[in-house]
Amino acid sequence: MTMAVLFLFSLLLTGGTVSAQTVPFTLAQGGKARCVIATAEAHQALAEELAGWLQQVTRGKKFPVQRLPVDQPAVVLATASDLPDLARQHRLAELGPEGYLLRTEWSRLWVLANTPLGLQHAVYGLLHEVGCRWYCADPTWTVIPYRPTLRLNLNRRERPAFRDRVIWYTWGAPTQTLWNHYHAWFRRNRQGGHFRVNAWHAYETYIPTSEFEKHPEWFALVEGKRQPTQLCVSNPEVQQRVVEGVLRFFERHLDQQMASVEPNDGGGHCECEGCKAIGSPSDQAFFLANLVAKAVRARYPDKWVGLLSYAYHSEPPRFPIEKGVYVQVTTGFRYTALSLEEQVNRIRDLGADVGVYDYFNVPEWSWDLPGASKSSRFREMAESIRLYHRLGMNTYSTQASLD
Repeated sequence: MTMAVLFLFSLLLTGGTVSAQTVPFTLAQGGKARCVIATAEAHQALAEELAGWLQQVTRGKKFPVQRLPVDQPAVVLATASDLPDLARQHRLAELGPEGYLLRTEWSRLWVLANTPLGLQHAVYGLLHEVGCRWYCADPTWTVIPYRPTLRLNLNRRERPAFRDRVIWYTWGAPTQTLWNHYHAWFRRNRQGGHFRVNAWHAYETYIPTSEFEKHPEWFALVEGKRQPTQLCVSNPEVQQRVVEGVLRFFERHLDQQMASVEPNDGGGHCECEGCKAIGSPSDQAFFLANLVAKAVRARYPDKWVGLLSYAYHSEPPRFPIEKGVYVQVTTGFRYTALSLEEQVNRIRDLGADVGVYDYFNVPEWSWDLPGASKSSRFREMAESIRLYHRLGMNTYSTQASLD
């Protein structure tokens, strides 16, 4: 993850301009602030964060932060609920929950968004316009320009091309310091999203292998023998346990939009008569996802269940997919004769919303050698992201290396 970040986020964000003309706005001259940062109480911490970065840019004193309203030149940080008339005037609703507006006028630099998350993106979008960059998670890769006189002329309307955008370390970060660096880098590059996908391998979460000795019938029958590789999805007790586990997850995490029903990693799907009647490993995975989605929708109509189209369940199922099932199609480990476009279109035609699960790098594939990973081939990476968007895939998640 080096300069590739620039390519990625220029593609994951789409922008446009409104027709009205703007005029330059001076934030600082000769290292001295020429404006304040004005905001509502709810955004005080974000305003202080912006003030700190602008101080580093100008090498002067920290920009004053004041509460709205103000009658002096100001960078105004606000959401639509703070300034509803202005939001209507600038058609903020068209930009969705993460979109934002950066616009300069004679005495104002408007930093406006519909939600607090959108406002966070707006602040770092503004800093990107100033020239700040966070190429990699390690602070060594932070670039802060020196601009003692800072004057901007902006009229930017931005919104993400994908509803969720996540670059993550394949094996995590080994220390808390590295995690802290990663999370800071993540938000400064406007990652995340308002629709957070959860499609991790999850069967173990609901029925752990520690239950195998007591209840072998809950697990897959493979070559005539029960194995703790996958679940026996035709077993009514298994179905009940998974449904209860997902409902319990939402009871405890009402802020979460999605619970995973993705099979365990690897093969070993059930071959008992009941599961064979359901069908292939793909049919089994989507059968259970459908069953859980129905139960979730009855209690939580706005919640989702997620899984991958991956490995032994890459093939689309033979039956329709229930409303509320979200599928991320992987770009690796695709055990299907279908092209990616055919696979995506077929899954969408069956009823699912579709995103992409990509692979910038897997350490065991490249051993982090120069040029060996996708993340080192910028043009290929950019072209593939454009393809995913063109195919209507509306979330983006990718594995990457800590290096």
